[in-house]
Amino acid sequence: MRSAITLGLGLVVLAAMLHAEVSPAEVDLFRRPWISQLRPSPDGRWIGSLVSTPTPGWACWSAQEPHAPPRVIPGRISEFTWLGSNSVVWVNSSQHPPAWTHLTHPLAEATPWQPPGPVDWIRILRPNPPLPDAILLEGVSRRRNQGLLSSGRLEVFRVSMSAMEPERLTRNPGRVITWMTDAGGRVRLALERRGTQLRVLEFPEGSQSKGRVRLTLDLTQDTPRWLAVSADGSKVWFAARMGRNTRGVHELRLGSDTPPRLVVSNPDYDFDGRAIVDRDTLVALVTEERVPTTRWMDSRWAQVPDRLGFPVALLEEGRTGLFWKPGPDGGGEAWIVPRPDQKRPPARLAPITGIPVTQHPAAKPLEGRTRDDLRWTGYLSMPEPNSSTRPPLLVLVHGGPWERDYAANSPEAEFLIRRGWAVLRVNYRGSDGFGRRHQELGAGHWRQAAQDLIDATRQVLDSKAIDRERVAICGTSLGGFLAALSLTEPDTPFHAAACLNAVFDLDVWLRQAPAKASPHQRRVYRSLLRGEQRPDPGSMRVDPRQIQRALWLGHAVDDSQVPADQSRRLAQSLQHLDRPVWLTLWASGGHTLGTPSNRADCWDQAERFLRNQGRR
Repeated sequence: MRSAITLGLGLVVLAAMLHAEVSPAEVDLFRRPWISQLRPSPDGRWIGSLVSTPTPGWACWSAQEPHAPPRVIPGRISEFTWLGSNSVVWVNSSQHPPAWTHLTHPLAEATPWQPPGPVDWIRILRPNPPLPDAILLEGVSRRRNQGLLSSGRLEVFRVSMSAMEPERLTRNPGRVITWMTDAGGRVRLALERRGTQLRVLEFPEGSQSKGRVRLTLDLTQDTPRWLAVSADGSKVWFAARMGRNTRGVHELRLGSDTPPRLVVSNPDYDFDGRAIVDRDTLVALVTEERVPTTRWMDSRWAQVPDRLGFPVALLEEGRTGLFWKPGPDGGGEAWIVPRPDQKRPPARLAPITGIPVTQHPAAKPLEGRTRDDLRWTGYLSMPEPNSSTRPPLLVLVHGGPWERDYAANSPEAEFLIRRGWAVLRVNYRGSDGFGRRHQELGAGHWRQAAQDLIDATRQVLDSKAIDRERVAICGTSLGGFLAALSLTEPDTPFHAAACLNAVFDLDVWLRQAPAKASPHQRRVYRSLLRGEQRPDPGSMRVDPRQIQRALWLGHAVDDSQVPADQSRRLAQSLQHLDRPVWLTLWASGGHTLGTPSNRADCWDQAERFLRNQGRR
């Protein structure tokens, strides 16, 4: 266990918290077993994925024998790509210099490989389908004025497995932050950031000449997501608000002056998912609204049952889909699903040891109205039933505010559920994903956001399935701020709160925003937290004079995002007022609380404090 200092500033000192032991199963919750980047080979014969079991690595199944156990090669891998029909390249970019590996065949031995050229490689570009004899990489030259690699800016290179030097495909015209290519490896689009503007540059016929501006987006009002480029490079699909309240999906035709065409939008939710494309055709859009949702553009797929999950890729020229069904607390299962008109049964890929397939039921989606008639959404997860008692309720508040809660339980939620709490997660005003107006309602109005949490809690308590006398709240970062702020409300239902690495004075934090934050990031922080108008009284800082309930503060002293002084100062003010407060300082862990073991230890301390506070 990490070294920590606990100061009991109230009537009772809970020093025993520091000596509590967390079970290995609870630590494993924060390792979050997963399968990611699930992708078929171009010929559809193989399916590869990154895995964590909890030993990370690369897994590969045979699409012809999906029930056979996959081959798993251990290793820390950041991303991978197929090369040609069934050759594989992956990289571990978390170390310096990055470590590259090449497989000539999914069943061949993995061999170290290094892309040639004096370039710092940033990431792999993945045209669909992949190139037959090379990979595309984004990188920055380490040399200037030496011929081919001379720009010192982010460029795209075609790297052959046998060539001595990479072929540069682009000439960065300025501040390009990423590039997009078609299936032939021709550069079609680039995203260039200038202050708070994002410019979309088109390169006709994949030429290296200066791109022409097709779109300009205001990053203070919009957060665009680039989804896919058609194989022939004639169109691109992206998600953006484009002057609307919510983020919809648009199609932009390249080589013309036609404005973007709106493909689909939802008036209540921002699109935040992925596009499934079969060469030049948009087949499906996958996003999470209340629950994960697939919108089929191709009606031939519409009859696929929800029990098989959602599509991640297509095989056999669009006749078969690769589907993923996530579990509510990590893990899940993959399926090969023929299109319904193919009249063939689906086949589940053999599971990987350590990746859970079956879990308890997912969280129940909820929604209601706040006291000022604003719609809120959230999720309620119940523990294993106990016939003799009703469970206590813990409201787990997400941070951000550029975040939201989803149907799948977070590791923190699952940790608390397994300890017997019913866990409520609420998308309060200011949360991301529900449109610009919903997000702007939070800026400078955080007291009303805290009231949203109270209103949602009271609706759940009305169901009589919860012990009304044992109700607590906790959160990290901005979620911790709202947890503490909710204790200042006269109608608060919470008997105690726990705040981890939380901010308690937003104006002070804005003045001391992380040193690495760019001027653009600082403007975004101010826009999302303070807004353009004068903030409501009591919405930008926690007033210790208004807190009467027990409060526990935990903070890592090496937190570079929110200084630990935020917790120290609030604790000192509450101590001076003789209010019940406890402060725990951890020597390490940073803003994310560190390793799975450290995170489990921190949440163990918060949970024990809340449980030991008893009833209201």
